[in-house]
Amino acid sequence: MFLNPALDLLERQNVGFRIGTISLVSPTCADDQLLLSRNTHELATITSVQEEFSNMERYRLSEQKSKVMILGNRKTTADEISLNGKALEQVKEYKHIGINNSVRDNP
Repeated sequence: MFLNPALDLLERQNVGFRIGTISLVSPTCADDQLLLSRNTHELATITSVQEEFSNMERYRLSEQKSKVMILGNRKTTADEISLNGKALEQVKEYKHIGINNSVRDNP
């Protein structure tokens, strides 16, 4: 329930990944959150909204635990995505709610 207002805010912003009218901007389990978007500019906006909400509620999101993984266009980088004034690390694999995910390079 603690994160529900943040999730509701993201849904009202009409940003992030969608399938038809269903928002998939932030699949969440307890305090483990995944932010999904089709482009890095929008992901930067979503990250900023999350950071502003956490500041308002007086908790801090961890830039050490937060990572960016880009699928598809390998020319895209995560340079513009930051948290607490620090650029987030771009990775090729991560673990979300106990499930390992990875980007596979195409030959």
